[in-house]
Amino acid sequence: TESFKYLDNINQFYPNSVEIVLNLGKLYSVTDQFNTAIVFLDKAFSLILADANYKELLSDVAYEFLQIGQNKKAITVMKKILEFDPSNESTMMELGVAYHETGEFKEAISYFNGVINDHPYSHLAWFNLGTIFNVNENWNDALFAFDMCLVISEKFTAAHYGKANSYIQLKEYQNAIDAFNESFLYDHPHSYAYCSIGECYEKLGDYSKALLFYEKSLEIDDSQSDAWIGLGVVRDLKNQPQEAKKFIEKAIKIDPDNSEYWYIFAELLLKLNSNKEAEKAF
Repeated sequence: TESFKYLDNINQFYPNSVEIVLNLGKLYSVTDQFNTAIVFLDKAFSLILADANYKELLSDVAYEFLQIGQNKKAITVMKKILEFDPSNESTMMELGVAYHETGEFKEAISYFNGVINDHPYSHLAWFNLGTIFNVNENWNDALFAFDMCLVISEKFTAAHYGKANSYIQLKEYQNAIDAFNESFLYDHPHSYAYCSIGECYEKLGDYSKALLFYEKSLEIDDSQSDAWIGLGVVRDLKNQPQEAKKFIEKAIKIDPDNSEYWYIFAELLLKLNSNKEAEKAF
């Protein structure tokens, strides 16, 4: 309350002070008065555009818009930041996420292609383009974009993961495994990667390696529910339904709202002639 009074009083004397207007926007945001926050944030943005000396504050404006779910407004601000500073990597990454949230894929593709035309060695523009193509299910276009990203910055492991995901969607599981393994040259493996490799081996019918990588995933993070469900599915495929049941129950305990897990569990219970339990699971 004191902060509002103080800033409101100053704002009456200095209505075009960027700092005052921006801070009022922040206060209205944190107090969940989003409509009023938007008014002040919009005004702060306009004031900054009128006086480039305050351009460093654009990141604050973009952040506040993101915090209140105004992704389209945040995108407009972030584009302006990148006009001033095309090498701003954090903003480039945040812009990709914001476009993902809005679902404005055509606009995103057009924008990142424009960045690439002006700055062909921007690995993050290529990465964002690949990510948007993945979301839009243009798997081959995504692979090309991720490859271009990695030509420029081979150690950018997120692009290796994006590439692996594209291969998984194309059912090219060995290529996906190779993409994950290449990422390990530059960064420590983590639970998600090992779990995904396990799933690839499962799809290839190599159950021994699938079990190995699911277990490696859980050694890093024993809350990785997909690895537990993977162990259960593979045990079932190896005709070990009782073993499978334990692992699937573990996955459900970690993620009880996952409908796919419950369906897998129900199917297994039918095999075990536990019809009443299966009905509850369904």
